[in-house]
Amino acid sequence: MPNLSKDHRAFIRPSPTCGILGGVTRTTSDSINLVEAAGFDVVFVETVGSGQNEYVVADMTDIFVVIISPGAGDELQAMKRGIMELSHVVIVNKSDGDLIPAARRTQGEYISALKFMTPENTHWKPKVIRVSSVTGEGIPECWDLFQKFRETAISSDEFVKRRSAQSTMRMWRFIEEHLQSSFKSNSTIQAMRRGIEEAVSSGRITSSAGALLLIDAFREDPCR
Repeated sequence: MPNLSKDHRAFIRPSPTCGILGGVTRTTSDSINLVEAAGFDVVFVETVGSGQNEYVVADMTDIFVVIISPGAGDELQAMKRGIMELSHVVIVNKSDGDLIPAARRTQGEYISALKFMTPENTHWKPKVIRVSSVTGEGIPECWDLFQKFRETAISSDEFVKRRSAQSTMRMWRFIEEHLQSSFKSNSTIQAMRRGIEEAVSSGRITSSAGALLLIDAFREDPCR
């Protein structure tokens, strides 16, 4: 990152998530469109972590890459992670020095685990590769893999289909977030919220009944 930040051809923009799950912000997709319009032909989106919720970015990018450390988990743990089912490439980093044996073992475990998962793209089988930012080993091969995925996606029309589906999905996600924000900030809902929550938590009414009471109140509010 220090070397990349000094390169005049690169633009780096940190974006705090502000508590939003998924590892990205509400405006990440807009930022991607902006830098593409500015002429940047390669855009990397790095999420805040590698938890099970870090999959929203898969709906914003052409390729979804998961980076793991040597010994980060066994084969069973890899199969449990929802993000693995969406991955196109899995990178085992820090494959240098004393960690090389562990990196090789982790690579083998993830290759084996991916065999039991249905690929996100029917034209592409997820690949697992080892890299080292210290020695540079695997970096050129990793880039070639990205290029090969792009070529495969374009030739199979998956590239255009994926971007079209992502645009529609982002539209509905924006609508859901906007409606939820308007709902929670509504004065009538704020006045009723605590009482409904207490009734639900104590078991006096069901969760669905509580939700319908709030929804009906929101619909009938002339000031919404």
